[in-house]
Amino acid sequence: MNIVLITIGFRILSATLFLLFLYLYIKNPKIRNQLLLETFYLIVFAIIFFNSSLIWAFAIYFIIWHSIPSIIKI
Repeated sequence: MNIVLITIGFRILSATLFLLFLYLYIKNPKIRNQLLLETFYLIVFAIIFFNSSLIWAFAIYFIIWHSIPSIIKI
């Protein structure tokens, strides 16, 4: 597959998601705080995955995303 087509598709997908998030941020005040929190998590995980090995990134993800919320619910 041509790398140019992949790049164009990624940019279209990114722009669509950005516009969706912007619309939800403006129109729905209940979702605003949750959207900001999820965006923060996405940035943190992207930094972790980019800077660490796959096994460490998965371990950090699993502990933060699955284990801690399960412990809190108990």
